[in-house]
Amino acid sequence: MPAGFFAATETGNIQFTNDYSNFVLVGKGSVMLGAPWTYVSTTGGPFATITIPNYYGYPPLMVLNCAQPIFIRDAVTDANGNWVFGLAGAYLAAQGAVVEWFAFGPPHAGLPRLNYGFEIFKYNGEIAYSSAWKPLRIVGEISNQAGGSLQYNGPAGRKLGVAHVIDSFSQSDPIPAGTWRVVGNGSLHQVNGTQVTLSFAQIYDTIWGTRPPFPTAYNQPRAQHMVVDLTDY
Repeated sequence: MPAGFFAATETGNIQFTNDYSNFVLVGKGSVMLGAPWTYVSTTGGPFATITIPNYYGYPPLMVLNCAQPIFIRDAVTDANGNWVFGLAGAYLAAQGAVVEWFAFGPPHAGLPRLNYGFEIFKYNGEIAYSSAWKPLRIVGEISNQAGGSLQYNGPAGRKLGVAHVIDSFSQSDPIPAGTWRVVGNGSLHQVNGTQVTLSFAQIYDTIWGTRPPFPTAYNQPRAQHMVVDLTDY
Protein backbone atom coordinates (compact mmCIF):
# COMPACT_ATOMS: atom_id res chain seq x y z
CA MET A 1 0.00 0.00 0.00
CA PRO A 2 1.20 3.59 -0.52
CA ALA A 3 2.71 5.46 2.40
CA GLY A 4 0.50 7.64 4.55
CA PHE A 5 -2.72 7.31 6.49
CA PHE A 6 -6.25 6.64 5.34
CA ALA A 7 -9.48 5.15 6.64
CA ALA A 8 -11.82 3.33 4.27
CA THR A 9 -15.13 1.50 4.40
CA GLU A 10 -15.40 -2.20 3.58
CA THR A 11 -16.42 -1.23 0.03
CA GLY A 12 -13.22 0.78 -0.43
CA ASN A 13 -14.67 4.29 -0.09
CA ILE A 14 -12.07 6.47 1.60
CA GLN A 15 -13.44 8.34 4.61
CA PHE A 16 -10.25 10.15 5.54
CA THR A 17 -6.77 10.50 4.06
CA ASN A 18 -3.72 12.59 4.83
CA ASP A 19 -3.80 13.87 1.23
CA TYR A 20 -6.27 16.61 2.16
CA SER A 21 -7.68 18.52 5.13
CA ASN A 22 -11.21 18.38 6.45
CA PHE A 23 -13.05 21.60 7.24
CA VAL A 24 -12.96 22.44 10.95
CA LEU A 25 -14.46 25.11 13.20
CA VAL A 26 -12.30 28.25 12.85
CA GLY A 27 -14.56 30.81 14.54
CA LYS A 28 -17.95 31.33 16.16
CA GLY A 29 -20.03 34.02 17.78
CA SER A 30 -23.45 35.67 17.78
CA VAL A 31 -24.96 38.90 16.48
CA MET A 32 -28.30 40.64 17.02
CA LEU A 33 -30.37 41.77 14.05
CA GLY A 34 -30.79 45.52 14.17
CA ALA A 35 -32.47 48.23 12.10
CA PRO A 36 -33.74 47.56 8.55
CA TRP A 37 -31.09 47.28 5.84
CA THR A 38 -31.64 49.93 3.21
CA TYR A 39 -29.77 47.90 0.59
CA VAL A 40 -32.53 45.33 0.24
CA SER A 41 -36.08 45.85 -0.95
CA THR A 42 -38.84 47.09 1.32
CA THR A 43 -39.67 43.48 2.12
CA GLY A 44 -36.20 43.12 3.65
CA GLY A 45 -35.84 43.21 7.39
CA PRO A 46 -33.28 43.89 10.12
CA PHE A 47 -29.62 43.34 9.39
CA ALA A 48 -26.27 42.63 11.01
CA THR A 49 -22.73 41.90 9.85
CA ILE A 50 -20.14 39.23 10.69
CA THR A 51 -16.42 39.93 10.22
CA ILE A 52 -13.94 37.06 9.83
CA PRO A 53 -10.15 37.22 9.23
CA ASN A 54 -9.04 36.29 5.73
CA TYR A 55 -7.28 33.01 6.55
CA TYR A 56 -7.28 31.49 3.09
CA GLY A 57 -7.75 34.12 0.39
CA TYR A 58 -11.39 33.03 0.10
CA PRO A 59 -14.28 33.20 2.60
CA PRO A 60 -14.91 30.42 5.11
CA LEU A 61 -18.13 28.40 5.07
CA MET A 62 -20.65 30.15 7.34
CA VAL A 63 -23.28 28.15 9.25
CA LEU A 64 -26.18 30.01 10.91
CA ASN A 65 -28.67 29.19 13.65
CA CYS A 66 -31.66 31.48 14.19
CA ALA A 67 -35.35 30.92 14.90
CA GLN A 68 -36.32 33.83 12.59
CA PRO A 69 -36.30 33.51 8.78
CA ILE A 70 -32.92 34.94 7.75
CA PHE A 71 -30.50 35.01 4.84
CA ILE A 72 -26.79 35.69 4.39
CA ARG A 73 -25.26 37.77 1.61
CA ASP A 74 -22.01 37.05 -0.18
CA ALA A 75 -18.93 38.19 1.68
CA VAL A 76 -17.01 41.34 0.75
CA THR A 77 -13.62 42.48 2.05
CA ASP A 78 -13.18 45.51 4.28
CA ALA A 79 -10.27 47.98 4.38
CA ASN A 80 -8.26 45.56 6.54
CA GLY A 81 -8.76 42.61 4.20
CA ASN A 82 -11.23 40.81 6.49
CA TRP A 83 -14.30 39.06 5.12
CA VAL A 84 -17.60 40.75 6.00
CA PHE A 85 -20.88 38.84 5.68
CA GLY A 86 -24.25 40.61 5.73
CA LEU A 87 -27.30 39.08 7.42
CA ALA A 88 -30.92 40.11 7.13
CA GLY A 89 -34.24 38.97 8.54
CA ALA A 90 -37.30 38.55 6.37
CA TYR A 91 -39.57 40.75 8.44
CA LEU A 92 -39.25 43.74 10.77
CA ALA A 93 -40.37 41.40 13.55
CA ALA A 94 -36.89 39.89 13.35
CA GLN A 95 -35.38 43.00 14.95
CA GLY A 96 -33.63 41.92 18.15
CA ALA A 97 -33.35 38.27 17.08
CA VAL A 98 -30.01 36.61 17.90
CA VAL A 99 -28.15 34.81 15.12
CA GLU A 100 -25.47 32.32 16.14
CA TRP A 101 -22.75 31.88 13.51
CA PHE A 102 -20.08 29.24 13.07
CA ALA A 103 -17.23 29.55 10.53
CA PHE A 104 -15.64 26.42 9.03
CA GLY A 105 -12.54 26.10 6.86
CA PRO A 106 -9.34 24.10 6.40
CA PRO A 107 -6.93 24.07 9.36
CA HIS A 108 -4.76 27.18 9.54
CA ALA A 109 -1.69 28.14 11.56
CA GLY A 110 -3.63 30.10 14.15
CA LEU A 111 -5.67 27.16 15.43
CA PRO A 112 -4.69 25.89 18.90
CA ARG A 113 -3.05 22.49 19.25
CA LEU A 114 -2.92 20.33 22.36
CA ASN A 115 0.01 18.39 23.81
CA TYR A 116 -2.10 15.24 23.68
CA GLY A 117 -4.58 13.60 21.32
CA PHE A 118 -4.34 12.44 17.72
CA GLU A 119 -2.84 14.32 14.77
CA ILE A 120 -2.36 13.53 11.07
CA PHE A 121 0.11 15.26 8.78
CA LYS A 122 0.38 15.55 5.01
CA TYR A 123 3.49 14.40 3.14
CA ASN A 124 4.88 17.96 3.20
CA GLY A 125 4.59 18.19 6.99
CA GLU A 126 1.45 20.34 6.96
CA ILE A 127 -1.05 19.26 9.60
CA ALA A 128 -4.28 17.86 8.16
CA TYR A 129 -6.12 16.80 11.32
CA SER A 130 -5.98 17.35 15.07
CA SER A 131 -8.35 15.91 17.66
CA ALA A 132 -8.32 19.39 19.21
CA TRP A 133 -10.40 20.75 16.31
CA LYS A 134 -14.14 20.37 15.82
CA PRO A 135 -14.95 19.02 12.31
CA LEU A 136 -17.69 20.12 9.94
CA ARG A 137 -20.53 17.60 10.35
CA ILE A 138 -23.00 17.69 7.44
CA VAL A 139 -26.15 15.73 8.26
CA GLY A 140 -28.58 16.66 5.48
CA GLU A 141 -29.86 19.27 3.08
CA ILE A 142 -32.92 21.38 2.36
CA SER A 143 -33.91 22.21 -1.20
CA ASN A 144 -36.84 23.62 -3.17
CA GLN A 145 -35.89 21.62 -6.25
CA ALA A 146 -38.08 18.85 -7.62
CA GLY A 147 -37.62 15.88 -5.36
CA GLY A 148 -36.13 18.05 -2.64
CA SER A 149 -37.51 18.88 0.78
CA LEU A 150 -38.15 22.26 2.38
CA GLN A 151 -37.68 20.76 5.84
CA TYR A 152 -35.13 18.71 7.71
CA ASN A 153 -36.03 17.16 11.06
CA GLY A 154 -33.11 16.09 13.22
CA PRO A 155 -33.10 13.80 16.24
CA ALA A 156 -34.02 15.17 19.65
CA GLY A 157 -31.31 16.88 21.63
CA ARG A 158 -29.23 18.07 18.66
CA LYS A 159 -28.37 21.64 17.64
CA LEU A 160 -28.54 22.38 13.92
CA GLY A 161 -27.43 25.13 11.57
CA VAL A 162 -27.61 25.97 7.86
CA ALA A 163 -24.87 26.66 5.32
CA HIS A 164 -26.07 28.32 2.10
CA VAL A 165 -24.84 26.57 -1.03
CA ILE A 166 -27.13 27.70 -3.88
CA ASP A 167 -29.44 30.68 -3.31
CA SER A 168 -32.73 31.38 -5.04
CA PHE A 169 -33.19 34.31 -7.40
CA SER A 170 -35.84 36.06 -9.45
CA GLN A 171 -35.69 38.31 -12.50
CA SER A 172 -38.52 40.10 -14.31
CA ASP A 173 -39.12 43.01 -16.70
CA PRO A 174 -40.75 45.34 -17.64
CA ILE A 175 -43.57 46.72 -15.41
CA PRO A 176 -45.50 48.45 -16.81
CA ALA A 177 -43.16 50.44 -19.05
CA GLY A 178 -39.43 50.86 -19.33
CA THR A 179 -36.92 48.23 -18.39
CA TRP A 180 -36.00 46.84 -14.99
CA ARG A 181 -34.83 43.70 -13.32
CA VAL A 182 -34.87 42.14 -9.87
CA VAL A 183 -31.86 40.15 -8.72
CA GLY A 184 -32.17 37.84 -5.73
CA ASN A 185 -29.28 37.52 -3.31
CA GLY A 186 -30.42 35.30 -0.49
CA SER A 187 -32.74 32.41 0.33
CA LEU A 188 -34.52 32.43 3.67
CA HIS A 189 -34.24 29.69 6.27
CA GLN A 190 -34.94 29.27 9.98
CA VAL A 191 -34.07 26.78 12.69
CA ASN A 192 -36.60 25.91 15.38
CA GLY A 193 -35.13 23.35 17.73
CA THR A 194 -34.25 20.35 15.59
CA GLN A 195 -36.39 21.44 12.61
CA VAL A 196 -34.80 23.37 9.74
CA THR A 197 -37.11 25.05 7.20
CA LEU A 198 -36.29 26.61 3.84
CA SER A 199 -38.63 29.24 2.40
CA PHE A 200 -39.45 29.79 -1.26
CA ALA A 201 -39.13 33.51 -0.54
CA GLN A 202 -35.97 35.48 -1.16
CA ILE A 203 -34.56 38.89 -0.34
CA TYR A 204 -33.69 40.92 -3.42
CA ASP A 205 -32.34 44.17 -4.81
CA THR A 206 -34.20 46.15 -7.45
CA ILE A 207 -31.78 47.20 -10.18
CA TRP A 208 -32.81 49.55 -12.96
CA GLY A 209 -31.20 48.97 -16.32
CA THR A 210 -31.55 47.28 -19.66
CA ARG A 211 -33.47 44.07 -19.99
CA PRO A 212 -31.34 40.93 -19.70
CA PRO A 213 -31.32 38.60 -22.74
CA PHE A 214 -34.13 36.30 -21.63
CA PRO A 215 -37.96 36.38 -21.82
CA THR A 216 -40.00 39.32 -20.57
CA ALA A 217 -41.17 37.39 -17.51
CA TYR A 218 -38.62 35.10 -15.91
CA ASN A 219 -38.72 33.49 -12.49
CA GLN A 220 -36.50 30.57 -11.57
CA PRO A 221 -36.18 30.21 -7.81
CA ARG A 222 -33.60 27.69 -6.75
CA ALA A 223 -32.12 27.00 -3.35
CA GLN A 224 -30.07 24.19 -1.90
CA HIS A 225 -28.59 24.48 1.59
CA MET A 226 -26.63 22.11 3.82
CA VAL A 227 -27.78 21.19 7.32
CA VAL A 228 -24.93 20.98 9.83
CA ASP A 229 -24.84 19.42 13.30
CA LEU A 230 -23.56 22.03 15.79
CA THR A 231 -24.18 20.06 18.99
CA ASP A 232 -21.56 20.93 21.65
CA TYR A 233 -19.92 23.49 19.34
